[in-house]
Amino acid sequence: MGDTVHYDDLKWLSLAPKIWIKLAKLTPETGSYTVMIRAEPGGVLPHHRHVKSAEIYILKGKGDHPHAGHFEKGDYVSEHEGARHDPLVFEVETEMLMISEGAIPVLLSRIMVHVVAVAGGQGDVGKTIVEVLSQNQRNRVLVLSRKLVHNGSVSKSCANLVKKLDDEPTIYVDYTDVSHIRDALEKHNVEVVISCLNVTSPEASQAELANGPFQHPKVDMANKAAAVPGSGEGKVVSTYSFDVTRFVDSLLNADEEWPKQSVIIGEKITTNEINAISKDRYVGERFSVVHDDVYK
Repeated sequence: MGDTVHYDDLKWLSLAPKIWIKLAKLTPETGSYTVMIRAEPGGVLPHHRHVKSAEIYILKGKGDHPHAGHFEKGDYVSEHEGARHDPLVFEVETEMLMISEGAIPVLLSRIMVHVVAVAGGQGDVGKTIVEVLSQNQRNRVLVLSRKLVHNGSVSKSCANLVKKLDDEPTIYVDYTDVSHIRDALEKHNVEVVISCLNVTSPEASQAELANGPFQHPKVDMANKAAAVPGSGEGKVVSTYSFDVTRFVDSLLNADEEWPKQSVIIGEKITTNEINAISKDRYVGERFSVVHDDVYK
C-alpha cells in the first residue's frame, strides 16, 4: 500500500462516538491488516465481536478492558477469534495499534457507525427522526440547521435527543450555498442526509415530492359532518411517524444494497370506515355525510 497511498493522506474514519479508525497497513498475501484506533475522552466503543484473532498494542492513554482488565501505555492485549465485548468507555485520550486478519469491511460492518445528518432535525418530524436514530449505537446523529447556534443555545430537548454524541450536535449550514453544505458534510464525515425541512417556496414545494393523487379525509368532527369523495371505498394510507423512523433506521443498518425506492405503508382505511368511527362517537346524534363527485 505504501507504494500507492501514503499513510498521512488517509482520513480518520468515525467508528463510534468519539472513536476514530485509520488503516495503517494492508498485506494482501496474508490477509492481515493493521489499523490505528484513536479514542477521545468520553469515547464509547459499542458492543462488538472480533471476526478473527487480534493483537492490540496500547500506544497512549489507558482504559479498562471487559476481560483483560486495566491497561495503559505499553500494554498488550490479545483477542481470540469470536471474542465478544460489551461497550468500552474511554476516560482519557487513548491510541491503539491493532493487527488482525480477515476482510476489513466485515470488521467495520460489525461496529462501524453511520454518520447521519438530519436537515430540519429540530422540527416536529425531524425530532422524531433524531430521537429514534440516536437510540441505535451504530448511528451518529448530527442536526443541520439554517440558524447559526452555539453549544449553549442548543435546545435542551435536542441536546438530550442526540445524547451529546458530539460537542456540536447542531451544525449551521447555508442551504443557498452548495459549497458550504459540501464542506460541512465532509468535515463531519457525513454518509447519509435525511431531509425533514419545511418547504418555504412554491418552487421548492414542487421539487420536494412527487405524490400521486392525495387529499386529507374531509371529516369535520366539530360540526359532525363529512364530505366523502366518490364512493368512499378508496383506501387512505397513514403511517405512524415512529414507524417511519424505525424503517429508516433498518435501511441505514442493512447489509444489502439499498433499492432505488423504499416504501413503508402503515394503516390502510377507507373514508367510509373513518366516517363509521366518527359516527360511533356521536351515537344518537345526527352526523351528516355527503358524497362529492370526484370529477368536479
